[in-house]
Amino acid sequence: MNSLLRSAPSSAIALAILLALAAHAPLASAADKSPAATDEAALRKAGDLWNHAYKTLNVDALVALYAADAVVMPETAVSAKGHKSIRAFLKVYVALLSDSGFTPAVGKTVDIGVSGNLGVRSGTYSVADKSGAVVDTGKWLEIWRKTDGKWRITRDIWNSDVLPLFPPNAYTTGSIPAE
Repeated sequence: MNSLLRSAPSSAIALAILLALAAHAPLASAADKSPAATDEAALRKAGDLWNHAYKTLNVDALVALYAADAVVMPETAVSAKGHKSIRAFLKVYVALLSDSGFTPAVGKTVDIGVSGNLGVRSGTYSVADKSGAVVDTGKWLEIWRKTDGKWRITRDIWNSDVLPLFPPNAYTTGSIPAE
């Protein structure tokens, strides 16, 4: 009888916890379908497209993810403003990576936040050489804007934790027009 009395309170506590969890389960699934959660998922998907295009050095796919009035602010280079300028910069940047045998990768930690029609992604990156040795690591920050239901990057900046991969004059070939 004594063991029955001792197990009754713990059974009641376990039952109360189960009921509390069951009561909150519908709230959790409703929150997952909120506009903010939907926008965050859409931004995460757009970011995954960017990550893939970056890893595969696909300039056209990268440019398609920037807003027409976007500004890219690379380290040791002037800002590229608008699609024409961003495309020209990315062509030079991708060629430098490819010709050097470098493979870029976005880090595993990516922070995402959404408020209204603006979103932010930030994280880390690395670049490996032909042998697989990491030759650069750094961090990046993107500001995204949702227009007509699509997320596009409006500002993009990154910098290295070590020395930049390429000297400042590597990007400034005179072929990066202002838009």
